[in-house]
Amino acid sequence: MLGFRGVSRYLSRQFHDAFSMECEALRFVRNEMGLENVEVMVPFVRTLSQAEKLFLFWRHKG
Repeated sequence: MLGFRGVSRYLSRQFHDAFSMECEALRFVRNEMGLENVEVMVPFVRTLSQAEKLFLFWRHKG
């Protein structure tokens, strides 16, 4: 597979708004709809730095 995918895409400025919407959708499904069987999987995390940046983004977005 080639292309812009996984955590690299989530952390890019071009994808920031779309990723924010995905996070909001997950928050809605879990918190508002009460569905507990929905979990987050982040593909292609290559470095600890990428994981840390992603967790900072999530903390910032709530």
